[in-house]
Amino acid sequence: TTMLDIGSGRGAFLWPLVARFEDVAVTAVDRLAHRVADIEAVHAGGIARVRAQEGDVTALPFADGAFDVVTILEVLEHLEDPAAAAREVLRVASRYVLASVPSHEDDNPEHIRLFTRESLSEIFERAGAERVQISYVLNHMIAVIPANPRRPPPEPDSSPRAPRSARGRSSD
Repeated sequence: TTMLDIGSGRGAFLWPLVARFEDVAVTAVDRLAHRVADIEAVHAGGIARVRAQEGDVTALPFADGAFDVVTILEVLEHLEDPAAAAREVLRVASRYVLASVPSHEDDNPEHIRLFTRESLSEIFERAGAERVQISYVLNHMIAVIPANPRRPPPEPDSSPRAPRSARGRSSD
C-alpha cells in the first residue's frame, strides 16, 4: 500500500509505477529541490497519493519499516557511499527493496562506480539482507531484496578500505 521511490528525478521510473499501481501511496525523495517541486506539482494537480520531499538516501527521515516497498532505481552508481544507502533503504522497507544499476560501463559521466552481480549483492547483504535476487534486463541488473523488519541493521563497517578509482568497480 506504500512505496518510497529514491532518486525520482524527472520520474522516468516513477510515473509508470504510479500508473500501474493505482492504489499505492507513493513518496518520492530526490536531492534536487526542482525535481521535488515538479513531483509536488503533480500532487497539487490532482494526484493526491503522490508526494515528494527533498532528502538524502544515506539519512532518510522515516521510521523503520515505514514503507512496504522501497525502489532505488538507477541511483546507487551515482553515490559515494552506496553501502549507507543500502542500510537506509533496508531500514525503511517493511517488505521489499527493488534496486537497479547498469550492468556494464557506459558513457554517463555521473556514474562513479560499476557494480558486478557480487558487489551489488554484497552491499545489501552487509546492510542486513538475508537474500538478494538479481536478474538482468536490457543492460541493467535488477535486485529484489526482501526486507528483514525484525532484525536490526548492522552497524556501519568502519574498517579502512583501499582507495578506488572514480570509475573503478565497487566492492562495498
